[in-house]
Amino acid sequence: MIGFKKRKCFLVALVFFGFLVLIPRVLAEKSEIRVGDKIPNFVLEDAYEKRYELEKMKGKVIILIMGSKTTQEDINRWAEVLQQTFSNNDSLEIFFVAEMRNIPFFVSKNFVRKKVKEKLRKDNFPLTTLLDWDQKVNKLLDADRDETDIFAIAPDGVLVSHQVGTYSEEKFRLLRNKIVEILDSDNLKEKKSKEEKE
Repeated sequence: MIGFKKRKCFLVALVFFGFLVLIPRVLAEKSEIRVGDKIPNFVLEDAYEKRYELEKMKGKVIILIMGSKTTQEDINRWAEVLQQTFSNNDSLEIFFVAEMRNIPFFVSKNFVRKKVKEKLRKDNFPLTTLLDWDQKVNKLLDADRDETDIFAIAPDGVLVSHQVGTYSEEKFRLLRNKIVEILDSDNLKEKKSKEEKE
């Protein structure tokens, strides 16, 4: 009987210490990036293997839409409204970031790219789709897999807005106003710089 109690205590202690070891690792994976923070550089590729690097896109407002198959209808709504609102603005780029975590390890990236291209053509999806194979950007920005996340990054690389959840006119208005504010202030800086040179 004593041996059983000792083994039970040992197992409880082992589980307890296991949690103590694992908790810091789990917490470390959570992003600490919040609105107002500078986004570290990242590189993603689209289905055609074209590279997109945040550092090289500085000077533009970058909008990242993130979600999953379960939020596809919402992603499409956000993409449509953002594209309609800002399609004529060269100072802004909008991307959909597809998290690829559910792709089995034995399926080749080329096969997946081919399927993604077919789906994008079939659905006539209006945005460039970036493939986040290792979930680096999803983890970096702490995107919620079960919700749609919209991130707005200013020309200097600072996160200026983060909207989460289903599309609504109110969320869109907040995002649009922030983007317009940034674009206007950026255009004012550009005009002032040109005037100073003249």
